[in-house]
Amino acid sequence: ILTLLFQRLQRLKTVRFVKGFLVFLCLLVGKHGGSVVVAAIDRIQANIFPMLLGRLLEDVHVQGAVSKKVCTVGLTALLTDTKETIVGQYAALWPSICKAVVTVCEDVAPAAEAEEDFTVPEPDEMGFKASYAKLVFAGSAEADPFPAVDGNCRAYFSKQLVHASTVYPGQFGKRKTTQNQHPQ
Repeated sequence: ILTLLFQRLQRLKTVRFVKGFLVFLCLLVGKHGGSVVVAAIDRIQANIFPMLLGRLLEDVHVQGAVSKKVCTVGLTALLTDTKETIVGQYAALWPSICKAVVTVCEDVAPAAEAEEDFTVPEPDEMGFKASYAKLVFAGSAEADPFPAVDGNCRAYFSKQLVHASTVYPGQFGKRKTTQNQHPQ
């Protein structure tokens, strides 16, 4: 499946596909763990994980509460539970993943895209056609793959960072000092 998704990403990279692929990858990371997903991606081609993640995190703007939650859980798991991104060969990706989590948590969709207009038009205004009649309030609800995680992205992210700093003592303080040494 991952090979087919990579081929599609190389052949025809659209914004919608990239967002969907990012959500899918974050769901895999959240459900199965970051190390498993990193190993599966690197089995396809050696050291392709940083290139793939770089392509997916170029412009992170995820819409929808469930998609934001899935991305927050998955990217946070990459940051705090995946040995390869904390102390392993992909530790250099840590700042860009952290920035992506903050972007997902802080990103606010424009009002026009965030809410649909649920006003019911009058039947005379609507012009009923037998071939197509949209059911206004009959939308399907998105299933929540992480019901144990509440909707507060920032609180979840900070709680996981605190937990990771106890599991990997001294790792995150070093990252902060090395990041602060870069000229602005």
